[in-house]
Amino acid sequence: MPEENQLYVLIVKIKATLQKKEWKYYHLQSAENFIYHLKSFKSERTRKRMATEIEMYLNLVKEKMKESSGVHNKSKELFPII
Repeated sequence: MPEENQLYVLIVKIKATLQKKEWKYYHLQSAENFIYHLKSFKSERTRKRMATEIEMYLNLVKEKMKESSGVHNKSKELFPII
């Protein structure tokens, strides 16, 4: 299970490679909010599952960043997943 700090490090790395105006297309604020609220889940199992899902999403974002399609298309593809 990824730790909260590891998820924050991953999101900071992603943000560092993007222009700030592109962050919204990758739903990074939403992902950051999910990370922040991980500790509010009472069940350890739920926290682990959610942390794993967030990590998978952030890894998908990293893959989408490598694609040559426009940010609007990437945003549309990522929205149902977030």
